[in-house]
Amino acid sequence: MAVAKIGNWAGLTFPFAAAIFLSAALLFSLQPLVAKLLLPLLGGAPSVWNTVMVFFQAMLLAGYGYAHVSERKFGRFQPLVHVMLLIAAGLFLSFGFSGQGQVLALTHPGLWLLLALLLNIGLPTFALASTAPLLQKWFSRTRHTSAKDPYFLYAGSNLGSFGALLAYPLVIEPFLRLQTQTRIWALGFWMLIVCIAVCAVLARTKARTDGYTNEAAASEGVAKPVMWKWVGLSFVPASLMLGVSNFITTDVASVPLLWVLPLGLYLLTFVIAFSKYSNRFDIPSSRAVPILALAVIFGIVVHGTEPVAALVLLHAAFFFAASLQSHLKLARSRPPTQQLTQFYLCMSVGGVMGGIFNGLVAPVIFDAVIEYPLMIVIATVIGFPQRTVHKGKFSIPPVYGGATIILAFGIASALIVLVSTRNILIGNLLAGLIVLGCYVLVRRPIRFALALGTLLLFTSVFRQNRTGVIERDRNFFGVLRVEHDPQTSLRRLYHGTTLHGIQSLDPQRKCEPLSYYHREGPVSRVTELHRSNELSKNVGLIGLGAGAMVTYARPEERWTVYEIDPDVIRIARDQRFFTYLRDCTTAQVSIELGDARLRLQSAPDAHFGLLYVDAFSSDVVPMHLITVEAIKLYRRKLVPDGILAFHLSSRHFALAPLVANIGGALRLQCFESTEGDLNAQAIAEGGFESIWAILVPETRVEEVTAQGAWSRVDAQENGPLWQDDFSSLMGVFKF
Repeated sequence: MAVAKIGNWAGLTFPFAAAIFLSAALLFSLQPLVAKLLLPLLGGAPSVWNTVMVFFQAMLLAGYGYAHVSERKFGRFQPLVHVMLLIAAGLFLSFGFSGQGQVLALTHPGLWLLLALLLNIGLPTFALASTAPLLQKWFSRTRHTSAKDPYFLYAGSNLGSFGALLAYPLVIEPFLRLQTQTRIWALGFWMLIVCIAVCAVLARTKARTDGYTNEAAASEGVAKPVMWKWVGLSFVPASLMLGVSNFITTDVASVPLLWVLPLGLYLLTFVIAFSKYSNRFDIPSSRAVPILALAVIFGIVVHGTEPVAALVLLHAAFFFAASLQSHLKLARSRPPTQQLTQFYLCMSVGGVMGGIFNGLVAPVIFDAVIEYPLMIVIATVIGFPQRTVHKGKFSIPPVYGGATIILAFGIASALIVLVSTRNILIGNLLAGLIVLGCYVLVRRPIRFALALGTLLLFTSVFRQNRTGVIERDRNFFGVLRVEHDPQTSLRRLYHGTTLHGIQSLDPQRKCEPLSYYHREGPVSRVTELHRSNELSKNVGLIGLGAGAMVTYARPEERWTVYEIDPDVIRIARDQRFFTYLRDCTTAQVSIELGDARLRLQSAPDAHFGLLYVDAFSSDVVPMHLITVEAIKLYRRKLVPDGILAFHLSSRHFALAPLVANIGGALRLQCFESTEGDLNAQAIAEGGFESIWAILVPETRVEEVTAQGAWSRVDAQENGPLWQDDFSSLMGVFKF
């Protein structure tokens, strides 16, 4: 008997499981691969990943729709049709993303990105997306003992997805070049075609002969409320996943290593929910949801930003518990195999709706990241433990109960903001007590969520009024806000949580560069090196910010500034916000919109005497601006003895060794700024300590050393060395 079972598994189940596993692994390794290929073309913006996610979710919807329709239209010829589709997809597979169509990329980057994905990998992605439900449907027609409930294969599908996502940042990205990755992926795709062809043959030869057909009850259909339930339970975790991804990549870096964490957890919840051990996770995860929600809401209410590692783990833990609750409810409501493809179709509708909401709709209708807190509140309702739902002796009608909660927690929000402006520690303590009181006093799911939502909304509104936010804009590249501090007469520009510039409103000090560009800092030393030599008067600057760097420009100099975000340019030029560009330089300053590497291609060779790289995506310089090929381009645009300066200030990454290794590969010497903390006066004025590195030819080493403000950084034999098709943050993390 045991031998027969093993033979049954090896002869029938294994080919289907292997094909589904490989299909899922290919699909979900393709996501970080193409996102990394596309990042350089859009300035390394975190929204690239969200848009890629929208595309893949849309392809899942299209693939599941095709699986649902083709099963009925083509009948027993459907396996042949699918194999032919896969062969056509393999023939039209292309990873030829390029900088073409940059006009559309600048005006509508999201639309350009979706179009580029559709033209290059649309058909292969579509074919892969439809494979899992089709193979389960084929398997359900066989004589296998588990044919009537093939959903266990879906857990294998998600296990393949999870494995691919885990392998990408840990194994694939650190050791394989992008060109090698694309070749291996293409080979894997053709292997999949062979596997699916085998499954198609088995589905035909091992078909049931007892007259049972899954289509017999297909016409029964599914009630619309049940279908909307499937859509809703898929929508919330999909939206929540993108919200967590945006949170992590905005505060740290937009790289595959961090992209895959939420998506991997998302898929892991599917694996658990559709496994036979799912009941073991129900009670622990439902109890964890409200508790973790309190901790996440507390962090948002007090604007917590440190320690980043703890915050990332906290948000990831809540996301895992809340998504698991949604997917457990989804798995319990799965229908018989007669409606299998319809079930997956509704799931994909919810997923793509979540992606569209976060990736395309929210940036247009919200000027701040509201969609993520909103989904936290909704997910809390779904995951709230049912055992706490009870009706006491004295119940308040829902309308009055809701009004009471809004009033009480609205007042509490005002107190939190008021106390925080006077004493941050006491304000945070008060916020913690109020959030804890929310859990102790409000034990019904909807009212609990209403209390959390009220805290989030009112604290945000009150804090915005007290912190002097005078402008807020959101586009594909992120959220920009301008804050005015009347107490210090300083105006600040933020991109997400990263400061991009400060200007004083004091007429006597309005042209003093502040923050990272203070005159007591390394930027002044770079300027002195440039002017102490008879170098070209042309200066290049990658990254505009508030425009503080142009205060270093002299009348005889000509500055070219490269900036990819049109809203940054608009804000820097708007005299209501910043006046560096208008009042603080008499040099000729031109601003070019677009990715610096693409725009620099058209600049004359040997044109600049000095080139600053001061661009940031989240907390790190965009990878494509700090590779061997990028620095070769910069050197070509500099005069032979020109100076290349990098702003490397980062909370999480040590980039000077990387710059030194690239410099060593190109016979350039690297020096890092050695100045300590700014003096008390400079800090009081709005100055920040910053880290800068310069690359110079051997002929400039003596002058740099004589300045006394730089220390040489030698290249490391086995140190990090980024190239356009090979880069990883694993070697530059500050552990």
